[in-house]
Amino acid sequence: MAIGTFTRYELKYLIGIEQMEAFIPMIANLVELDSHCGDGLAYPIYNIYFDTSDSCFIRRSLSYPDYKEKLRMRCYGKPEGGNGLVFLEIKKKILGTVNKRRAAMTLDEAKSFVRTGKGPQVGGYLNNQVIHEISNFLAYNEVYPAAFVGYRRMAYTGTKEKDLRVTFDTDIITRRTDLSLDVEPYGKPLLPEGKALM
Repeated sequence: MAIGTFTRYELKYLIGIEQMEAFIPMIANLVELDSHCGDGLAYPIYNIYFDTSDSCFIRRSLSYPDYKEKLRMRCYGKPEGGNGLVFLEIKKKILGTVNKRRAAMTLDEAKSFVRTGKGPQVGGYLNNQVIHEISNFLAYNEVYPAAFVGYRRMAYTGTKEKDLRVTFDTDIITRRTDLSLDVEPYGKPLLPEGKALM
């Protein structure tokens, strides 16, 4: 099982596709393509966001609190059946600083974990720490799949400032039915035509 922890100060902007295409050459000497962007192409990201039956987490998020958290399941491309790789992530935002902790597991393991609160067997202190954190979240929050969000991402990392990350998300779609990552990705466009999220 793989593990990842990330801490970033995150800003999001709604921009036009033409602005995006003009901006990328302007930062070309400061960044390089993320390793996921094979052949310079955007890569697909699919997410299932979890919430309570009364939509507690999305309502809290929309009130712009100093602290918020969410649980999501993420994959890069559609997983190949129940043994496909996904990430179960807890994302917390405190005064603009984002902390994300995630563990990799199979799709079937992730579904079972959220449903039962019992995490998969893992080794290593850090792996167990994240599994324990997700278990605690699930013990205090009865959550269900609430929304699918998918998009294509072009991602860049800083050549000198290694913590710098610039991403452009396009073709963003969402749906509230068929809430599983093993369903073919489809949904309604989330942004106006010709817009991207940076």
